[in-house]
Amino acid sequence: MKHILYLLTTGQIEQLIERPNDSADPTYADHYGCYQVDDDFVPELYKVDITVDPHVPILLPPSDGLLVNWEDIKNYRNIFEQVPVQTSYGDIDVDAIAMERLAIAIKQYLFLPTLQNGKLAWKMADNSIQLFNQVELSDLYEQADKARSVRAACLHVKAEQFNAMDPAPTIDFISKLNNWTDQS
Repeated sequence: MKHILYLLTTGQIEQLIERPNDSADPTYADHYGCYQVDDDFVPELYKVDITVDPHVPILLPPSDGLLVNWEDIKNYRNIFEQVPVQTSYGDIDVDAIAMERLAIAIKQYLFLPTLQNGKLAWKMADNSIQLFNQVELSDLYEQADKARSVRAACLHVKAEQFNAMDPAPTIDFISKLNNWTDQS
């Protein structure tokens, strides 16, 4: 399970964290609320309703009956392109910055001051740390890049299919990653 931090004043979701840590900032409890969510929770798709009580939030799922337009479809497609992918080493982040960092680490591997006994510590999508030699790190990159590319191609095809649907799909339907990756 993970947690979301949201602003008590607006309900805006600020970040997804492993576990709450009030001790990091003494004003934390004055500004943020915390809500436990599933591991596959995508914060960009949800809102927090704080109108009843900011300390007792109501997590609002994507609107169930609202029909989507092309902009909605593209927004969800872009969000899902950033979701971590599976590799034989575990799940890894594949957003542009993460992939650039990985590529630079491979290219500059021998010059990195953080090597320990010929291995580099790399943070995986679940925030665990794994040690990789240069060959393994290159393999990790190749697997992640391939999985990301395959998923992106599928997402683009699905986006066009969703856009052509009559009637249009609902936000609830397109907000679920499995509806984008289902090959049927």
